[in-house]
Amino acid sequence: MPTGPRPPQSLYGHLDVPQRVGHGDRADQLISLVSCIYYRSPLLIARQAADVDRISEGRLVLGIGIGDDVPEFNQMCLPFPPVAQRQEAMEEALSVVQGLWTEETFSFEGKYFRLDQARLSPKPVQQPHVPILIGVGREGHATPGRSIC
Repeated sequence: MPTGPRPPQSLYGHLDVPQRVGHGDRADQLISLVSCIYYRSPLLIARQAADVDRISEGRLVLGIGIGDDVPEFNQMCLPFPPVAQRQEAMEEALSVVQGLWTEETFSFEGKYFRLDQARLSPKPVQQPHVPILIGVGREGHATPGRSIC
């Protein structure tokens, strides 16, 4: 049996069972729980989201956020950065996810994330990319200047 901190239940399978909702002229969309960029790498988020988007025939809306729950970070032995730093990391994570979805090979050199000639295939069904819902937590700070549909 493993010892040490155990991730909170809410962290398991954010894309395993997305919520079904009706929206506009589309019969159903699948909205994932908001995934904190510090709990999974942007590469893993992009890969899982692309898979769910293909399985759902292009109905996924990806939820992503900077995290706002200090006890969750503590349970995972992660530092809890200030809001401004988490927002910067979110900008980078969004660039990585979208780059992986749209480019054949993708390289990125940022302050928080780094990829060298990464490939993600097959790509999501939705073009130019899966819609992204940016979660805003209890702190109430959205990532400035970014609206992704």
